[in-house]
Amino acid sequence: MHLKGTDHDNKPKEICFELCARSGDGPFIPCTPAILLASKLAAGDPANKDMGAGAMPCVGLISLEEYLAALKPLDITWHAPE
Repeated sequence: MHLKGTDHDNKPKEICFELCARSGDGPFIPCTPAILLASKLAAGDPANKDMGAGAMPCVGLISLEEYLAALKPLDITWHAPE
């Protein structure tokens, strides 16, 4: 994934984040955010109580750290050069 935009100081910023899935674990890459969000909702996570019903973007509901922690037990590696 190659992202290009501006940072919080409005300066140009580019990020390259590479994922590699083996052993058939690739489908977990797009499914994991939904699994994490469903788990939070089922647990009554107070940060998500005011979401309401219907479709909405999940930006800010799941952190990168939560996502990567959920991928750790799988045969998925990632690299984000700085």
